[in-house]
Amino acid sequence: LTVRDVAPAEFCGYPVWKLGVDFGEGGPQELPAFLYAPERALGGLVPQAGDELEGLLWLCGHLADAFPDWKD
Repeated sequence: LTVRDVAPAEFCGYPVWKLGVDFGEGGPQELPAFLYAPERALGGLVPQAGDELEGLLWLCGHLADAFPDWKD
C-alpha cells in the first residue's frame, strides 16, 4: 500500500499523521481512504508520500442498510 499524501493532524488532543492511501491501487474498484497513525507509535519516523505500508488494519463499521433509522 503506497502513501499518496501526508498531513499532520490531531485526534483527541494527540498528534497524528493523516496518510492518504488507495486500497486496490490501479484496480477497477480502487478505494481512496485515510489512515491515521499516532506520532508516538512511529518512534520518530516522519511518513512521506511514496512510502510503502505493510501491516494489519482493524476496520470497524456497519452496513448502511442495517440501521434504517440512522441518518447520514
